[in-house]
Amino acid sequence: MIGDHVISVIADAYIKGVIDLSEDEYKYLKKNATESPENFDDYVNGKGRRALKSYLQYGYVPLEDKVSESFHKEEQVSRTLEYSYDDFALSQIAKKNGKNG
Repeated sequence: MIGDHVISVIADAYIKGVIDLSEDEYKYLKKNATESPENFDDYVNGKGRRALKSYLQYGYVPLEDKVSESFHKEEQVSRTLEYSYDDFALSQIAKKNGKNG
């Protein structure tokens, strides 16, 4: 699994009313989906999304954007699909809270 699927698990529990989600917790989930880690070591250790700059710019991860620092190096289509699913889940949290993003 390449995406940050904790978002989908949290979204599922939140939408069903199993858990509450604070504004700060929502902001952290959104930050993980939209910002790269501040330092390269965090990135290499699996924090944040790989190829995020391309994904945010184009809406997909292009074939040319290989992620050599990660175990999954040439799975751009899988990255795009998983990121978009996680983004959908995050949008459902936002929608429940009356947010636009």
